[in-house]
Amino acid sequence: MKAIIVDDEKHVREGLILLADWASHGIDTVMEAEDGEEAVELIQKHRPEIIFTDMRMPKRDGISLLKWIHTADIRSKTIVVSGMMTLN
Repeated sequence: MKAIIVDDEKHVREGLILLADWASHGIDTVMEAEDGEEAVELIQKHRPEIIFTDMRMPKRDGISLLKWIHTADIRSKTIVVSGMMTLN
Protein backbone atom coordinates (compact mmCIF):
# COMPACT_ATOMS: atom_id res chain seq x y z
CA MET A 1 0.00 0.00 0.00
CA LYS A 2 0.94 3.63 -0.46
CA ALA A 3 0.41 6.60 1.84
CA ILE A 4 1.01 10.32 1.44
CA ILE A 5 1.62 12.91 4.14
CA VAL A 6 0.63 16.44 3.14
CA ASP A 7 1.94 19.24 5.36
CA ASP A 8 3.83 22.45 4.70
CA GLU A 9 6.09 21.88 7.70
CA LYS A 10 8.91 19.43 6.95
CA HIS A 11 9.46 18.52 10.61
CA VAL A 12 5.80 17.48 10.91
CA ARG A 13 6.06 15.23 7.84
CA GLU A 14 9.29 13.71 9.16
CA GLY A 15 7.73 13.21 12.60
CA LEU A 16 4.73 11.37 11.20
CA ILE A 17 7.02 9.13 9.17
CA LEU A 18 8.98 8.24 12.30
CA LEU A 19 5.89 7.65 14.48
CA ALA A 20 4.42 4.71 12.61
CA ASP A 21 5.60 1.20 11.89
CA TRP A 22 4.38 1.52 8.31
CA ALA A 23 5.43 -1.96 7.18
CA SER A 24 3.41 -3.66 9.93
CA HIS A 25 0.30 -2.02 8.44
CA GLY A 26 1.15 -3.11 4.90
CA ILE A 27 2.39 0.31 3.79
CA ASP A 28 5.56 0.05 1.74
CA THR A 29 5.62 3.56 0.23
CA VAL A 30 5.21 6.84 2.11
CA MET A 31 5.25 9.96 -0.05
CA GLU A 32 5.43 13.59 1.06
CA ALA A 33 3.87 16.78 -0.31
CA GLU A 34 4.36 20.24 1.12
CA ASP A 35 1.08 21.70 -0.12
CA GLY A 36 -2.24 20.68 -1.61
CA GLU A 37 -1.18 21.36 -5.19
CA GLU A 38 1.80 19.01 -4.94
CA ALA A 39 -0.47 16.48 -3.23
CA VAL A 40 -2.96 16.52 -6.12
CA GLU A 41 -0.17 15.68 -8.58
CA LEU A 42 1.13 12.82 -6.43
CA ILE A 43 -2.34 11.45 -5.70
CA GLN A 44 -3.26 11.41 -9.39
CA LYS A 45 0.01 9.70 -10.31
CA HIS A 46 0.37 7.18 -7.47
CA ARG A 47 -3.18 6.63 -6.13
CA PRO A 48 -2.23 6.16 -2.46
CA GLU A 49 -4.62 4.21 -0.27
CA ILE A 50 -4.15 6.57 2.71
CA ILE A 51 -3.85 10.37 2.71
CA PHE A 52 -2.79 12.32 5.81
CA THR A 53 -3.36 16.05 5.41
CA ASP A 54 -2.87 19.25 7.34
CA MET A 55 -5.53 21.97 7.16
CA ARG A 56 -3.52 25.19 6.78
CA MET A 57 -1.14 25.08 3.85
CA PRO A 58 -0.16 27.43 1.04
CA LYS A 59 -1.54 27.15 -2.51
CA ARG A 60 -4.31 24.65 -1.66
CA ASP A 61 -5.42 24.11 1.92
CA GLY A 62 -6.67 20.89 3.49
CA ILE A 63 -10.37 21.67 3.02
CA SER A 64 -9.84 22.35 -0.68
CA LEU A 65 -7.79 19.16 -1.00
CA LEU A 66 -10.49 17.09 0.72
CA LYS A 67 -13.16 18.57 -1.56
CA TRP A 68 -11.03 17.73 -4.62
CA ILE A 69 -10.52 14.16 -3.37
CA HIS A 70 -14.29 13.78 -3.01
CA THR A 71 -15.19 15.26 -6.42
CA ALA A 72 -12.35 13.38 -8.19
CA ASP A 73 -13.81 10.13 -6.82
CA ILE A 74 -10.53 9.17 -5.13
CA ARG A 75 -11.19 6.10 -2.96
CA SER A 76 -8.36 6.74 -0.49
CA LYS A 77 -8.91 6.90 3.25
CA THR A 78 -8.24 10.42 4.54
CA ILE A 79 -6.91 11.43 7.93
CA VAL A 80 -6.69 15.06 9.01
CA VAL A 81 -3.70 15.88 11.19
CA SER A 82 -3.59 19.52 12.20
CA GLY A 83 -2.07 21.78 14.78
CA MET A 84 -4.49 24.55 13.82
CA MET A 85 -5.87 26.35 16.84
CA THR A 86 -8.49 29.02 17.23
CA LEU A 87 -8.53 31.43 20.14
CA ASN A 88 -11.71 32.95 21.41
